[in-house]
Amino acid sequence: MTNTISASLGLFVLAFLMLDFGFSNSENTLFLAQKFVIVLDEMAIWR
Repeated sequence: MTNTISASLGLFVLAFLMLDFGFSNSENTLFLAQKFVIVLDEMAIWR
């Protein structure tokens, strides 16, 4: 995966999470975002 594709994907996911939190205003979005960061950290360790 190139840097451009990974940056685009990251921005897309971040924008989706912001929109979801803005429209639903729930704490579940924040919980999922925190778990996503933890999973990304674990993937970096396995690399």
